[in-house]
Amino acid sequence: MERQVWFNNESDIVYFGDNACVASIHEVSVIQKGKEIRSIAFNNSRQTVMCCDLDNDGGFGLGRDGGSTLFQAIHGFDDDLCSLQEFPGFTGLKNIYVMVKSDYYPVMAGDVTQWVGMRPAVHDGLTAGQIKFRKDAYTGLEKQIADIDILGALPGTGEIKKWVGDMKPKFHFMSFCPHPFGVDNRSYDALPIEANQVNKLTRNRFAFLNGLRKKFGCEITVAQRGNGHIQREIGFFGLEKDIVKAKAAIIEKLVSFEIMHTPMIKC
Repeated sequence: MERQVWFNNESDIVYFGDNACVASIHEVSVIQKGKEIRSIAFNNSRQTVMCCDLDNDGGFGLGRDGGSTLFQAIHGFDDDLCSLQEFPGFTGLKNIYVMVKSDYYPVMAGDVTQWVGMRPAVHDGLTAGQIKFRKDAYTGLEKQIADIDILGALPGTGEIKKWVGDMKPKFHFMSFCPHPFGVDNRSYDALPIEANQVNKLTRNRFAFLNGLRKKFGCEITVAQRGNGHIQREIGFFGLEKDIVKAKAAIIEKLVSFEIMHTPMIKC
């Protein structure tokens, strides 16, 4: 039976979750060959590229000699560069969303429903590995995207210039958040802080944060710390103007704490 991928191209985003890799992304591009997929998303995680690079080193007649990077699999190769399998890439791609994990609102691929939305990511990653995957000066996603902008095409894919001019998709670094119900002027946001700073805000049974909740009228949540996380998130839900004020108050609190506990150096 032929495999199918069902989605609404006008509104849906095809999301490759925690167990997806370059091979599974490539497989979907083959299944959907010639059919438009306007928006895709994948996680800002090294797991996406660690599983398989589609290199034919094993001699199983799969992949291609030299393998494929994540963006090359999404873009596609010229047929004359692929003697074993075709690499068509995605047709009509307009948006690529890189999902930066949030401990304030963690979401697995199977949990994405109409009640899940997105917001711009407020940090580069929760773990050192996630941060490196995005920010590494040589191999990070931001470096690869910048190279595409500079070169006007994706290197190593042949003469198939799919990502030039208006055909180049837009790249977005996003995080999941709850989707507001009905007509609601409130929104979700988060503030990243170093994991070891959280106790400075939660002393005396959250007295400081409780005071901010009452003063600015927005919900403030301290996310649980995950394994290996060097960043934590303070989550907010409220009117944008109130969230801005609450964020500023938290930053001021952390700065004043550092000033108070910085040893004086006598000259």
